Amino acid sequence: MTDIQNTDTTHEAPEATPKVTDKAKRKAPKVKAKGAKAKAVTKVAQPDAACPFMSAYPRIKAWPAKAGTAPDKVLIASARALLGSSRSAGSKRELAIAAYLRADSGTYAVGLVADALQRVCGGSFNPLLNVINADIERNMNLGKCIKAKVADGKATSYRLELNAKGRARVAKALLAWGLAMPVEPAQAPAGENVTHAAPEGHGEHATA
Repeated sequence: MTDIQNTDTTHEAPEATPKVTDKAKRKAPKVKAKGAKAKAVTKVAQPDAACPFMSAYPRIKAWPAKAGTAPDKVLIASARALLGSSRSAGSKRELAIAAYLRADSGTYAVGLVADALQRVCGGSFNPLLNVINADIERNMNLGKCIKAKVADGKATSYRLELNAKGRARVAKALLAWGLAMPVEPAQAPAGENVTHAAPEGHGEHATA
């Protein structure tokens, strides 16, 4: 009887070992699967994603050279901060404010700005002066419109100069977005002549 019991014990031991091994093998693929999934997420992450300000204007390259340099991400972000809402993203109003915030905006006739805005955003030929002289200056009290005459004396140019309140609002927003404040130009004398005239056949439009 004793020999039979020892024989039975000997046969039971090898059967336990494969069961443990099978469990280990079944667990191993699950660990690898999790690791593979984590790597896939890492590859998808793009640290250099499209700029949320420039990407709002997919046709920004249509901005003509005769109207000066197109507003960059800092100017567009500044305009968005002044309007106080992300709902302005991609709008002609936002781009117009950004255009008038350019350091050399006072050297380009409003007709050129209207032409550039139309090329990028579509719609009518309109420089949207009411956005800066009515909304930003009078209603919101965030800055002042600096007006100048073009060389031919038939059209005018505008530049938006922020006041302390406007600069504070923009600075706070840009800091949150990780951007630096744009350098403000020295104030041009009133009535200073500029050399960039409006396109032929277009006058000054001051509607919103």
